[in-house]
Amino acid sequence: MAIEDLFQQPSGALAATATVGDGVEFPAYLLNLYDIDIAEGSIRFEVVAQAGDPTYGDLFRILEPNTFDRYYLTFASAQNVNSFTSSNSSVNLRIDSDNVLVVEIGEGYDFKPGQNFSITLDTE
Repeated sequence: MAIEDLFQQPSGALAATATVGDGVEFPAYLLNLYDIDIAEGSIRFEVVAQAGDPTYGDLFRILEPNTFDRYYLTFASAQNVNSFTSSNSSVNLRIDSDNVLVVEIGEGYDFKPGQNFSITLDTE
């Protein structure tokens, strides 16, 4: 299901673009859910929505089997990612192409305020 469908938004309304640099590239992304910081060798997500948030409060939980939250990161140039390590066993990185990385959050992820994870990229 597209995230826009869940929040009854027009197709593509929640897509965002940024230039990778110093600081957080996507602050309060997805209706104030995550801060997403992309650096040369890492990707970091932090849940910034608070307990009782009117949009997300009822969705905080440990993710069930066969439940995925995917974030497609499309870059203008090749990223040359060969492998990765994740700080959370419920978070995976799918390398769809040199320009497309997919952060996949799945079963067992403790989706709650303050939760964060980072993915270290191997580009050697």
